[in-house]
Amino acid sequence: PLVLFLLHHGKARKSSSRLPPGPPVLVFLAKFLALRRSIFDLGPLLRELHQRHGPVISVRLFRTLVFVADRRLAHSVLVQGGATFADRPPLVEPSHLFTAGARDISSSPYGPYWRLVRRNLAAEALHPARLSLFAPARRRMRDALVADLRSRGGDGSTAVEVRPLFRRALFELLVYMSLGARLGAETLDEIEDLQMKILRSITSFPIFSFFPAVTKRLFRGRWDSYVAIRRRQD
Repeated sequence: PLVLFLLHHGKARKSSSRLPPGPPVLVFLAKFLALRRSIFDLGPLLRELHQRHGPVISVRLFRTLVFVADRRLAHSVLVQGGATFADRPPLVEPSHLFTAGARDISSSPYGPYWRLVRRNLAAEALHPARLSLFAPARRRMRDALVADLRSRGGDGSTAVEVRPLFRRALFELLVYMSLGARLGAETLDEIEDLQMKILRSITSFPIFSFFPAVTKRLFRGRWDSYVAIRRRQD
C-alpha cells in the first residue's frame, strides 16, 4: 500500500536537488483537477507517477509532498528514521480554521502541548475506568439501534440499509461522550450536518493554501461560508 508522509524542513527548501524526482507542478495540478476527486483519493494518479519516476516521488505544491510506494523504504524512513520525521507540517486553511489554530490532538505540532493533550486523553477520556462509565449510554444506543432496525425491516420483507443507522447510533454516542448530555434529534441533525460540511471542506482541493491573502478575496463567498460554519459550530 501507499504510504504518505510530509516533508516540511528548511533544508529541503534550500536544496531542492535532495528531493526525490517528481512531475512538474502544472502537470500534476492538471491531472489532479482532471480526476475531479478529493485530495485523499489520489491512488490512480500516484500509481502512474510511481511507474514513471520510481518508488519515491515528490510533488511541490503548497508544501512538499513525498510519496513512498516501497514498503522497505517506508519502514526505513518512518520506523528506523522516525525521529527525523516525527512531526507535523503547519496546517493550511481551512484546516487551521476548524482546529482552532491547530489546538486539537490530531493537528497540533508534536511538543509539550501535544504531550499534555495526549496524556489527558489517555488518562481521562480513554482510560478503562472512564470508558466503563459510558456503559449505560452504549446499552441505550444499542437498544435504540436494534429497535430502529426492527421497525424498518424486522419481518424480513424489505431490505434495510444498515450503514446510515449504525453511523447515526455511533454519532449520537460520541456526541454524548463529548458533551455529557442527550440532545434532541433536530440538534443532532444540525451537528451532524456541520461535521459533514467541515469534513468536505477539509478534504476538498486546498485552494486557500495558495496565496491565502489573494484567494480569500477571489473566493470570498466560499471563505465566508467556512467562517459561518465555524461560528455555528462554536
